[in-house]
Amino acid sequence: MENEALKQKLCEAYNRLNGALTGGVVGQEQIVASARSDDGSVVAIKRKAGSSETLSPENLSHMDLRQFSLDGDDLPEDERLLIHKTLYKTFPYIKGIVYTESRWCSIWSSLGGALPPLSALHARHFFGEIPCTPAIKRSKPDGGVEESIYAIAGKLVVSSLKNRIASQMQAVFIRNLGAVTWGSSVEEACNNAIALEELAFRALQVRQLAGDTYMYIPYEISKKLYFEQPWHIPFETEVEKTSLITAKQEIEDSNDKEE
Repeated sequence: MENEALKQKLCEAYNRLNGALTGGVVGQEQIVASARSDDGSVVAIKRKAGSSETLSPENLSHMDLRQFSLDGDDLPEDERLLIHKTLYKTFPYIKGIVYTESRWCSIWSSLGGALPPLSALHARHFFGEIPCTPAIKRSKPDGGVEESIYAIAGKLVVSSLKNRIASQMQAVFIRNLGAVTWGSSVEEACNNAIALEELAFRALQVRQLAGDTYMYIPYEISKKLYFEQPWHIPFETEVEKTSLITAKQEIEDSNDKEE
């Protein structure tokens, strides 16, 4: 019963996400979404793209995180799930992940560099700059097998968070590929993906119109808007406070350059 409920949650969240991103000409094959069970062992995933635009439970599979295996002999594994696997194993709190190659996220990832916090929409979802991984470089060990680019991408996403905590910065751009978002539920992960696509579009427009003369949203305003959201909990641990300081420094350093 729990697995069926998990599938239903993923379907509802994914269909909303797919509807929101269709304006960006996003095909089903460009979105890989998953939801994790409460005990953390099983993930419901979307199968590879079919002919139907609406996702239903029968189009889903289960992945056992312990063996990283899919149920059903006829279900090809999608290498992009390696990003999901890395994030789930690194951050136990994560219960939903979206990998997207949507239009504006892909364009920003091709430019490289962190996406600056410029607006109230940004502040309500993310605190500080949204990082981008460095370019993916593959290496083949002596006598070994060349590592998947998506396995490398997963590791780069984790390392790109640096002093951040995953519950505060729930998105990372993957250089030349797209972006990945996550959350404490699949609904939150999908909401973050929708917001990220809009933020990438806005940032590109600002860059085109203003060049390098724009300013980050002031730290105090950003902090107020972020913590007004009911799903954001005030930071209390030393790690969380360090993460907050990192975001504050990014904002203040950028604005000092513009003054």
